[in-house]
Amino acid sequence: MRATISASPVEAVLDALRAGDAITLVANGRDETLCAAIESHSPDTILARLGEPPDLRLAAPAAYLTASRGRSATIPAIVTHERGVLREPSVPEAAVDLARLAGLSGAVYLGRPPGDAAEGVVVDVAEVVSHRLRREGLVRRVTDPVTLPTPHGDFQATGYLDVSTDSEHVAIVNGYPFDESPTLVRIHSECLTGDVFGSRRCDCGEQLHAAMERIHAEGGVIVYLRGHEGRGIGLHNKLRAYRLQDSGHDTVDANLELGFPPDLRDFGVAGEILRDLGLRSIRLMTNNPVKPRALALPRQAHVHNLEIEEVVPIQTEPNAHNVRYLAAKAERMGHTLHIPEK
Repeated sequence: MRATISASPVEAVLDALRAGDAITLVANGRDETLCAAIESHSPDTILARLGEPPDLRLAAPAAYLTASRGRSATIPAIVTHERGVLREPSVPEAAVDLARLAGLSGAVYLGRPPGDAAEGVVVDVAEVVSHRLRREGLVRRVTDPVTLPTPHGDFQATGYLDVSTDSEHVAIVNGYPFDESPTLVRIHSECLTGDVFGSRRCDCGEQLHAAMERIHAEGGVIVYLRGHEGRGIGLHNKLRAYRLQDSGHDTVDANLELGFPPDLRDFGVAGEILRDLGLRSIRLMTNNPVKPRALALPRQAHVHNLEIEEVVPIQTEPNAHNVRYLAAKAERMGHTLHIPEK
């Protein structure tokens, strides 16, 4: 029977990696992966220790893989994100983060532990995320609250800075400080065309104003995330995507045609802003299934200490200009939307 695993402090893991030892990473409290820094092991020794392909993987940042092309060509590579577990709380990201924190190159071998027992020092991916958040954080509050009068009523606006991207975000709040009941929250991605110009090609502006109306009435928070234009592809690329949509592409295929994934947005920073505001239990206004997963299921719950008590759909009335766009979001991206039959 496998022994119960208890996570070790991150500092002990870093010491082990610096000493050239392998460690065990645990995900979801049970899935174990053996990890060893590339500085301490050759491909031959690591193959003997961590298993044979296809179990063995090399995880590293893109820059490392580019600079060392061909060094471990026989071992499949996983390209990790520069923000590591703060972007994606997974075993490869955690392993590379730990190697970086240990002062090593950030390239690691990953494999299945031999036998029944975990090997070396053990750490949970969740602890790596928490360690980095305690050490670095994602955002910094950069302004005190200021009154923001709007057609929907007065709010308090507070500015935040994403320290890893220099993106400026804002939280607009009504009813602070909040009581113990779940707080109504809208996480809204910047959309210049919809929010400012009132474009009818999307429903973003209507969603924003519907959220402002309801949150002013009930109390709550709108986290407005900049840098999310066009689901993360940027304003100019969004306009290019519009041209493709005019020629018959839907919103997903237009992004793919331009060489982008359907959605590039990162909602983790919103969880940090909500935590800074003292929220612990929320009712999340969204039709997007990615947002609640990004905040609380299950990988981020320990990080942001957020419980999503309810997902509140936010329905707008389709029009002739956005009905295909909304249908694509519902059918291809899983958004909870009611699209009237033709």
